[in-house]
Amino acid sequence: MKKTPVVILYLDGPVYNKSQEAESWFFLTHRRLEGLADESFFCAERSPIEGVQAVQFSDGRAFCAWLEGFPSHTQLVLVPAYAPLIQRSLLEEALEKQKRFLFDYTYAELPSGLMGEVLDTSLAPFLKRALPDGTPMFRRTLKEWLGQDLSSYDCNIVFTDIRLLEYRISFLPENHYQALVLKKIIESGKNFSSLREIHEWIQSHPESLRQVPTYIEIELTTLHESSGPFVTDLSREGEMKPADLVRLLEILDGFAPDAVISFGLYGEVFVYSGWETLLHEIQKRPSRRFLLESRAIHLLPGRVEEILSLPNTEIVIDVSTVSSETFQKWKKPSSSLLPFEGLSGLEFLHALPSKERMYIQMTRTHENDREIMRFHELWKDFSGRIIIRKPDSLGGKLLDARVVDLSPVKRTPCLSLQRNLVVFFDGTVPLCRQDVEGKYAVGNIFSDGVETCLKRLGDAYERQFSHYGVSTPLCEACDDWWIFSF
Repeated sequence: MKKTPVVILYLDGPVYNKSQEAESWFFLTHRRLEGLADESFFCAERSPIEGVQAVQFSDGRAFCAWLEGFPSHTQLVLVPAYAPLIQRSLLEEALEKQKRFLFDYTYAELPSGLMGEVLDTSLAPFLKRALPDGTPMFRRTLKEWLGQDLSSYDCNIVFTDIRLLEYRISFLPENHYQALVLKKIIESGKNFSSLREIHEWIQSHPESLRQVPTYIEIELTTLHESSGPFVTDLSREGEMKPADLVRLLEILDGFAPDAVISFGLYGEVFVYSGWETLLHEIQKRPSRRFLLESRAIHLLPGRVEEILSLPNTEIVIDVSTVSSETFQKWKKPSSSLLPFEGLSGLEFLHALPSKERMYIQMTRTHENDREIMRFHELWKDFSGRIIIRKPDSLGGKLLDARVVDLSPVKRTPCLSLQRNLVVFFDGTVPLCRQDVEGKYAVGNIFSDGVETCLKRLGDAYERQFSHYGVSTPLCEACDDWWIFSF
């Protein structure tokens, strides 16, 4: 039987520390797939590997025209160029099924970086006609183009009973965290020729998933709500000193350089007295993403506009109700010294000229559940940027407030412990954001150091692998273990 031609196209993509490390990741990927294809290409200006040709496309139609240049039914393997654990056996199986069952396209329901896609190049004329003029080249996968039209093609979808998806990680070195996880796995010296090998190794080395935090929540003030499905009875009171804020960000620059930093936690960020310091420190870090989470207690229009003027910032404002009476009851500040305008004090948000990076949030409870449609109507100018979230569990204290339990049936180790870090205004590092009073605190980031605090958090995370997802009494009644932000 005539051999079906096979071509590999390595796709360029984001890589942490790309100028220094991209080539080594590419070499590892190509080494795993060497000999799989008759020809290999790299979608970039140049290729660092001999025998792999560089190719670039001005737009989607140029890519389709390139496909048309191959013999009929050539199988194109699309893989990320920086996927050091790419599974050759899965691609070989996909190629065999493409040929036997005459599939047009194969993709996998797996974490990124483990398989890639296979396309019959005979599909090129159909793709070309379907693409509008000027359609840019897809960024990561061909599936971005096919989207809702997948049913128009004969597709082979690869599923597996190996539950790597539950770790919520990508096997591509796109950020600092993922690069460190991959290095930890590769340094074991194993070949990892199957998904089962990867899964079993992670199960026996849970510390590999805890490298650096990807999301860091910093409490700048403790001013909070007086009632409602929120933190309403904090025993501590105060705010972070501006000098401590500067020091903390410098620590994080060296330890977690691309983690998303959120200012707020349970307190109102927009009343922080060190506001000018906060602005200055954000401006000094244009490549880091910052999130400001407001309790909607006391929003100053000038401060909101100042934050939105910085391109690396986003704002989330928890409004939670359309009722002035409910807002007055819930959002009245914990300190009587602060003026409180009520719901009318938020009307200026509608008039802001630049709202693309602002989100309006509702914490959904039994009390406001019937308001959801009216809430969307009231904030319709924020369409697509309205967040409906569940209340924090706070170790079980607010479970009665939730409308529905959305947590998966099977409990797994906590994703928040896996990749989040919380810092109180005085530097205390609690177990997680549900540890409101710091009862299970692991130390102080200023006096103990970030590495020590992370190590102690890691101990709690690793215990969950042998205790069905529970490592402290706080965890037993928690339903937030499956949620993470970034």
